[in-house]
Amino acid sequence: DSNAKLDVIVTGGASKKGFMANNILRRFGLDKNEDSEQEEEEKDDNDQIRIPVILKADADGTLAALRDTLLAISDESKLDICIDPISISVGHVTTTDVNMAVESGASIFCFNLKGSKDKNAMSEALSNNIEIRSHDVIYHLLDEAKEVFCGYCPPTPVETVHGKAAVQAVFDINNTKNAERVAGLMVKDGRLHLDKLKTDSGSVNCEYRIMRGDKEVVADGLRAKTLKRVKEEVETVRRGEECGLSLLDFADVEEGDTIECYSVEMKRIFV
Repeated sequence: DSNAKLDVIVTGGASKKGFMANNILRRFGLDKNEDSEQEEEEKDDNDQIRIPVILKADADGTLAALRDTLLAISDESKLDICIDPISISVGHVTTTDVNMAVESGASIFCFNLKGSKDKNAMSEALSNNIEIRSHDVIYHLLDEAKEVFCGYCPPTPVETVHGKAAVQAVFDINNTKNAERVAGLMVKDGRLHLDKLKTDSGSVNCEYRIMRGDKEVVADGLRAKTLKRVKEEVETVRRGEECGLSLLDFADVEEGDTIECYSVEMKRIFV
């Protein structure tokens, strides 16, 4: 739902700075001014992210408890989520349940079911990529439900701070073209990365921000030009190591500044 209001999740040391989240939203084109936000609220006041589900359990009482517990998940979210139980019944998953899930795009949640499963229903679900989550511990089922519900949520920019370093000295290095400003750093936390960082989903671009004094952000969204350790270019520098860092199109680095290395990924998460 492209009209759902988005939140940005900021992890690591940057979480103290609320305006950093706003900066990220602006960079991804997700911010809204007050007028447009008011128009959106008036226009889409009733818009919701609808999540169809099919519920199965061993008895009526258990089924009612499962329904109420899943419905309560929507209250935890900052998004306008409507969890819609399109079918609630006692017993194992049947081919009818699977066909209904295929037609509606629903996931199937089962609680406290014992005994043999319907093999035809399981085969049908597998061939149609229907999610069937089954547990006899309600908290485990709730955790899996949130994982499934992530697929219905809009992508959210998630920032992760990878490392933090202190500027110990600043050097101007002359070459044939122009002077290059290099910050002599000591890595205090985590790691600094030259460019890309491999993740489970592929790779992300690493960026830098400069903080001065009482954590005032001087610059953000900077890219590294060079990262060197003992005059040798490297891809990564670890905590406790010294290095030299130069940034693309930015030279206003001062001794005593703090430099953070971070990345931003668009993820579907339950918020």
